[in-house]
Amino acid sequence: MIGRLERIFRTSAMRLRANGRVTEARRAERCAAWFHLGLDEPRAMSLLYQLRRAVLQCSDPNLLVAQALDRSLSLVGGEFGNLQLLDTAGDSLKIVAHNGFKAEFLAYFADVKDDRSACGRAAMRGVQTVIEDVNVDEAFAPHREVAADSGFRAVQSTPIIDFSGQLLGVISTHYRNRHRPTRTELQMIGHYAGMVGEALSRHHSSDRAGLASSAV
Repeated sequence: MIGRLERIFRTSAMRLRANGRVTEARRAERCAAWFHLGLDEPRAMSLLYQLRRAVLQCSDPNLLVAQALDRSLSLVGGEFGNLQLLDTAGDSLKIVAHNGFKAEFLAYFADVKDDRSACGRAAMRGVQTVIEDVNVDEAFAPHREVAADSGFRAVQSTPIIDFSGQLLGVISTHYRNRHRPTRTELQMIGHYAGMVGEALSRHHSSDRAGLASSAV
């Protein structure tokens, strides 16, 4: 049954794209990916259903981003984490929720525009970014000192993108030792970030800059 639903949504997505209905196609593609995950990992799919209900029931965007970070850390592990949203100009990432970081890290990454950090790459490329070891990743070199001071060796960043394809922010989780989340973990946080993105879009009238100032 799940496999049949996946095929239906993939076929629907192809037709919608062919007719220029990109937003609806993205929605169908996400549903197809959701059911594909259910074939391989039924327990993961069950957990995502629970998370989806929690996201839909949350009417406060401030609470939503705080819960999103906590639940992301639960999904993929990590000793530290932060959630960033695009500022009102849409050209830099601002930390709106964090867990485990000291003031030095928060000040250093208060305004991210580069493509060397994991979060910057995820934002600019619109795809998940994993740095298994910041000490050997050449692009990350400018940030190694703050990583060492903050106590993390690895990081994954997942973009928060709504159904229209608009980038809203990035969820990042950090690890004390060399690490790469499993394929299932990355799929799960990818789906969850999509839920958060859609919910944030529904809270469009909320001032994201206000979120940043109140959460840090």
